[in-house]
Amino acid sequence: MEQQAMIAMALSLAAGLATGIGGLVVCFLKVPTRRLLSIGLGFSGGVMVAVSLMDLLPEAFSACMVPMGKVVGGFYAIVVMAIGMLLAALIETFVPERPNFLGSEERGSVYRIGILSVLVVVLHNMPEGVATFLSSYKDLSIGIPIAAAIALHNIPEGIAISVPLFYSTGKRMKAFSYSLLSGLSEPLGAVIAFFLLKNFVDEFILGMLYALIAGIMLFISLDKLLPSAWTYGSRKASILSTACGIALMCCVLVLT
Repeated sequence: MEQQAMIAMALSLAAGLATGIGGLVVCFLKVPTRRLLSIGLGFSGGVMVAVSLMDLLPEAFSACMVPMGKVVGGFYAIVVMAIGMLLAALIETFVPERPNFLGSEERGSVYRIGILSVLVVVLHNMPEGVATFLSSYKDLSIGIPIAAAIALHNIPEGIAISVPLFYSTGKRMKAFSYSLLSGLSEPLGAVIAFFLLKNFVDEFILGMLYALIAGIMLFISLDKLLPSAWTYGSRKASILSTACGIALMCCVLVLT
């Protein structure tokens, strides 16, 4: 493999591993409680809503409007986002609850939320891996800042995975390992880009993928993460944690 491709792969790997850094938060938490779960789910929902509305959708609109014009391109992005929401509803039906998980129906439901978060982050990270690889492969001066930006916003996503899994299983290493493995989907996207897609994927296709993933993220956030945050603990505390998740991602996106 040529040197430029190896560097691009390394950048994608580094960005993906940042998800595992976020997952390390469970190593500093005490015994999981409903209040902690509520705050964690609210924070996770805020992160995903902010990523969808402030990062993925603007990228999708920009990519679609260039070749198709403002109105048609925007319409395409909105339709694909709606398809993503429908797809998320379909995905949810294939992730059953485990009603007797650790002797608690509640924990089985939270475990399901954690697994859905893993799936969402994996789907999100793969096209990011493609984008990081392709930009770095073409021009490192562009690829390095992109990889750094993706790494920063992957950290809160690792938290979004590890907190519900820690609560539902009580196992720190399991929660951390799931967040780390989900991050490895980013370099997997880079490998796919190198061997299959580097001559075919353009900005428009990536834009469509981002719109699709934004729809999936929004559905999971609005249907599962935020309602569960309000159910399992203080409504005010969960809303404040949601605001913190949104604010953190806004700061990351502005700074990068």
